[in-house]
Amino acid sequence: MAPIAYCRHSDCLDDISENWTDLAAFQCKIQTWTSMHYAGPSFKDQLPIHNCLLEWDNHLELVDVVTKEKLQNPTFNTSFMGKLILPDSFPETEIFAGMPLRPRFTDKPRGRMMDLWFELDLPKDFDK
Repeated sequence: MAPIAYCRHSDCLDDISENWTDLAAFQCKIQTWTSMHYAGPSFKDQLPIHNCLLEWDNHLELVDVVTKEKLQNPTFNTSFMGKLILPDSFPETEIFAGMPLRPRFTDKPRGRMMDLWFELDLPKDFDK
């Protein structure tokens, strides 16, 4: 499931397929997060697991995926929950609110939340 946002209708119930825009190409940032150090057998090899609540900036240059029209002055009033995967060299104690991330997708999607995760999008000169 790709991260999507920008509903032009207040209740988002009128033909949702025409009212959403793909956000996969845009950087997002962490609002808040939690790290899990215990999980069931399916996930124990992936510990710790970092779940984060993400947000995108307002006024991105978004295009409607159906009509291909540019959307004027989009604003975001929702957040997206996702899994943060850190490189081995980045300690979890260095995660911070506002940290820039990029969405990543599996090569073989199976329609599950595990098809999508987020990775760091820090500048090359970032110093922990």
